[in-house]
Amino acid sequence: MALELVNNLPYDHPYRWDGTAVGGQKLWRPDELGASLALWLDAEDTASITLNGSTVSQWDDKSGNDRHVSQATAAAQPSYQTTGLNGKPALAWGAVANSKFLKATAVTNYSPKRFFGVADYDGSDPFSNFVTVFSHDVVVSQDFLRSNNTGTSWVNVNPVFQNGSSASTLVALPEISNPFVFSTDYEQTANRPNIWIGSDRAITDRSWKGNISEVIALSVVPTAEIKQQIEGYLAWKWGLTANLPVSHPYKTTPPTA
Repeated sequence: MALELVNNLPYDHPYRWDGTAVGGQKLWRPDELGASLALWLDAEDTASITLNGSTVSQWDDKSGNDRHVSQATAAAQPSYQTTGLNGKPALAWGAVANSKFLKATAVTNYSPKRFFGVADYDGSDPFSNFVTVFSHDVVVSQDFLRSNNTGTSWVNVNPVFQNGSSASTLVALPEISNPFVFSTDYEQTANRPNIWIGSDRAITDRSWKGNISEVIALSVVPTAEIKQQIEGYLAWKWGLTANLPVSHPYKTTPPTA
């Protein structure tokens, strides 16, 4: 029943995630993480999206910490695409460098340890500059997830895992031109007052080019089991299980609670 729950039922269907009432399983979701969940942005949950016509003015944080990211300027808002990433919803930045971003300011008690998410790249090959999924202020080493300006690796994140495998030394293109699951293995040690989604701070030519569908941040270093649960959850939810390595524990079955 779990496969049907993930792939066929609407996001807000009462049995999408908990099929025990119909003889299925309760699927694992990030809210199982409790207080260790520092940030959770989910494009499939339309209740968390505030639209300004076809663009996104706010993306609500579902972690319970109210670290919502927003953009008041219409021209700088990413668009909302109901089938933008692998046939599922995404926030779209477009294929060229621009000043689009979502931002949370004056964030308190935010010291993220690990990041996870789903995105794809839709820009030029090779890159014209760095492309950034997210970044933070005050910026120090390893405070962003971005690929370098040749598209040959991820920078300042060692290691980053792409589709459940270490990707720090792998060529970023063409892999990120297809939807991918990412996770990081670096640790922040101080509070971060601002969160930028789709931009390396306000540096416009380092914006993301493509789609971002989910971002998860943890306030603790997860066990290997929890890391794999999150990767499995993302892969099953966004139809990316084929990308996981054969050895991944959630290659053939989704994580359950």
